[in-house]
Amino acid sequence: MQPRWRRRVGGRRLVPALLVLQAAAIAGLGIALVHLLDERADNSYRTLSDVEQTAPTVGPTLRVVFADATSSERLRTLLEPIGGTIRSGPTTNSVYTIELQKSGTAAALEWLRTQPEVLFAEPVGAARTD
Repeated sequence: MQPRWRRRVGGRRLVPALLVLQAAAIAGLGIALVHLLDERADNSYRTLSDVEQTAPTVGPTLRVVFADATSSERLRTLLEPIGGTIRSGPTTNSVYTIELQKSGTAAALEWLRTQPEVLFAEPVGAARTD
């Protein structure tokens, strides 16, 4: 009696058919991998402090996290005295990018940090006041 792998299936041997099927599966996985790597190469990932990949700004830029209960009206009221406008946000972590129309990053940060609705405020990139 012949071993199972040598038996004929429909007039053909089983092993060559399985080899062709395996080669097709490997090729399909290779194509899927190349496609996945190509999608990751689109450079869409950026960090919050990466100013180079965002649109050019006119004035200094800050990253600010407001309390969840802060209304949009209150947010505008908080930004008005420092000449701030929302550049982007909120992100999934409630981070806003605020562009200052006036200079005085240190004074703006100091004022924001005294407000109870502001949980976190920091300058971005070259605007750091370390």
